[in-house]
Amino acid sequence: MKITYNKKSDKLIILLNDNQQDNAIEKTNNFTIHLDNEEKPVMIEINNASQVVDFQSIGISIPVEKIEITRV
Repeated sequence: MKITYNKKSDKLIILLNDNQQDNAIEKTNNFTIHLDNEEKPVMIEINNASQVVDFQSIGISIPVEKIEITRV
């Protein structure tokens, strides 16, 4: 799993695996779920993230331009 936040675009990307993205489901203006060809989630994209995500609860302070967190 890889979590990337870009302050300039205010977008949080949660990459769940390296599968090829085949389809996307936009749940709201802020949330899009990208799926592989077996309809399994590959990536979650959150727009306007600073307005909808509690960054402190996931250990991210947002005064940086871009941060990447990779869980091994």
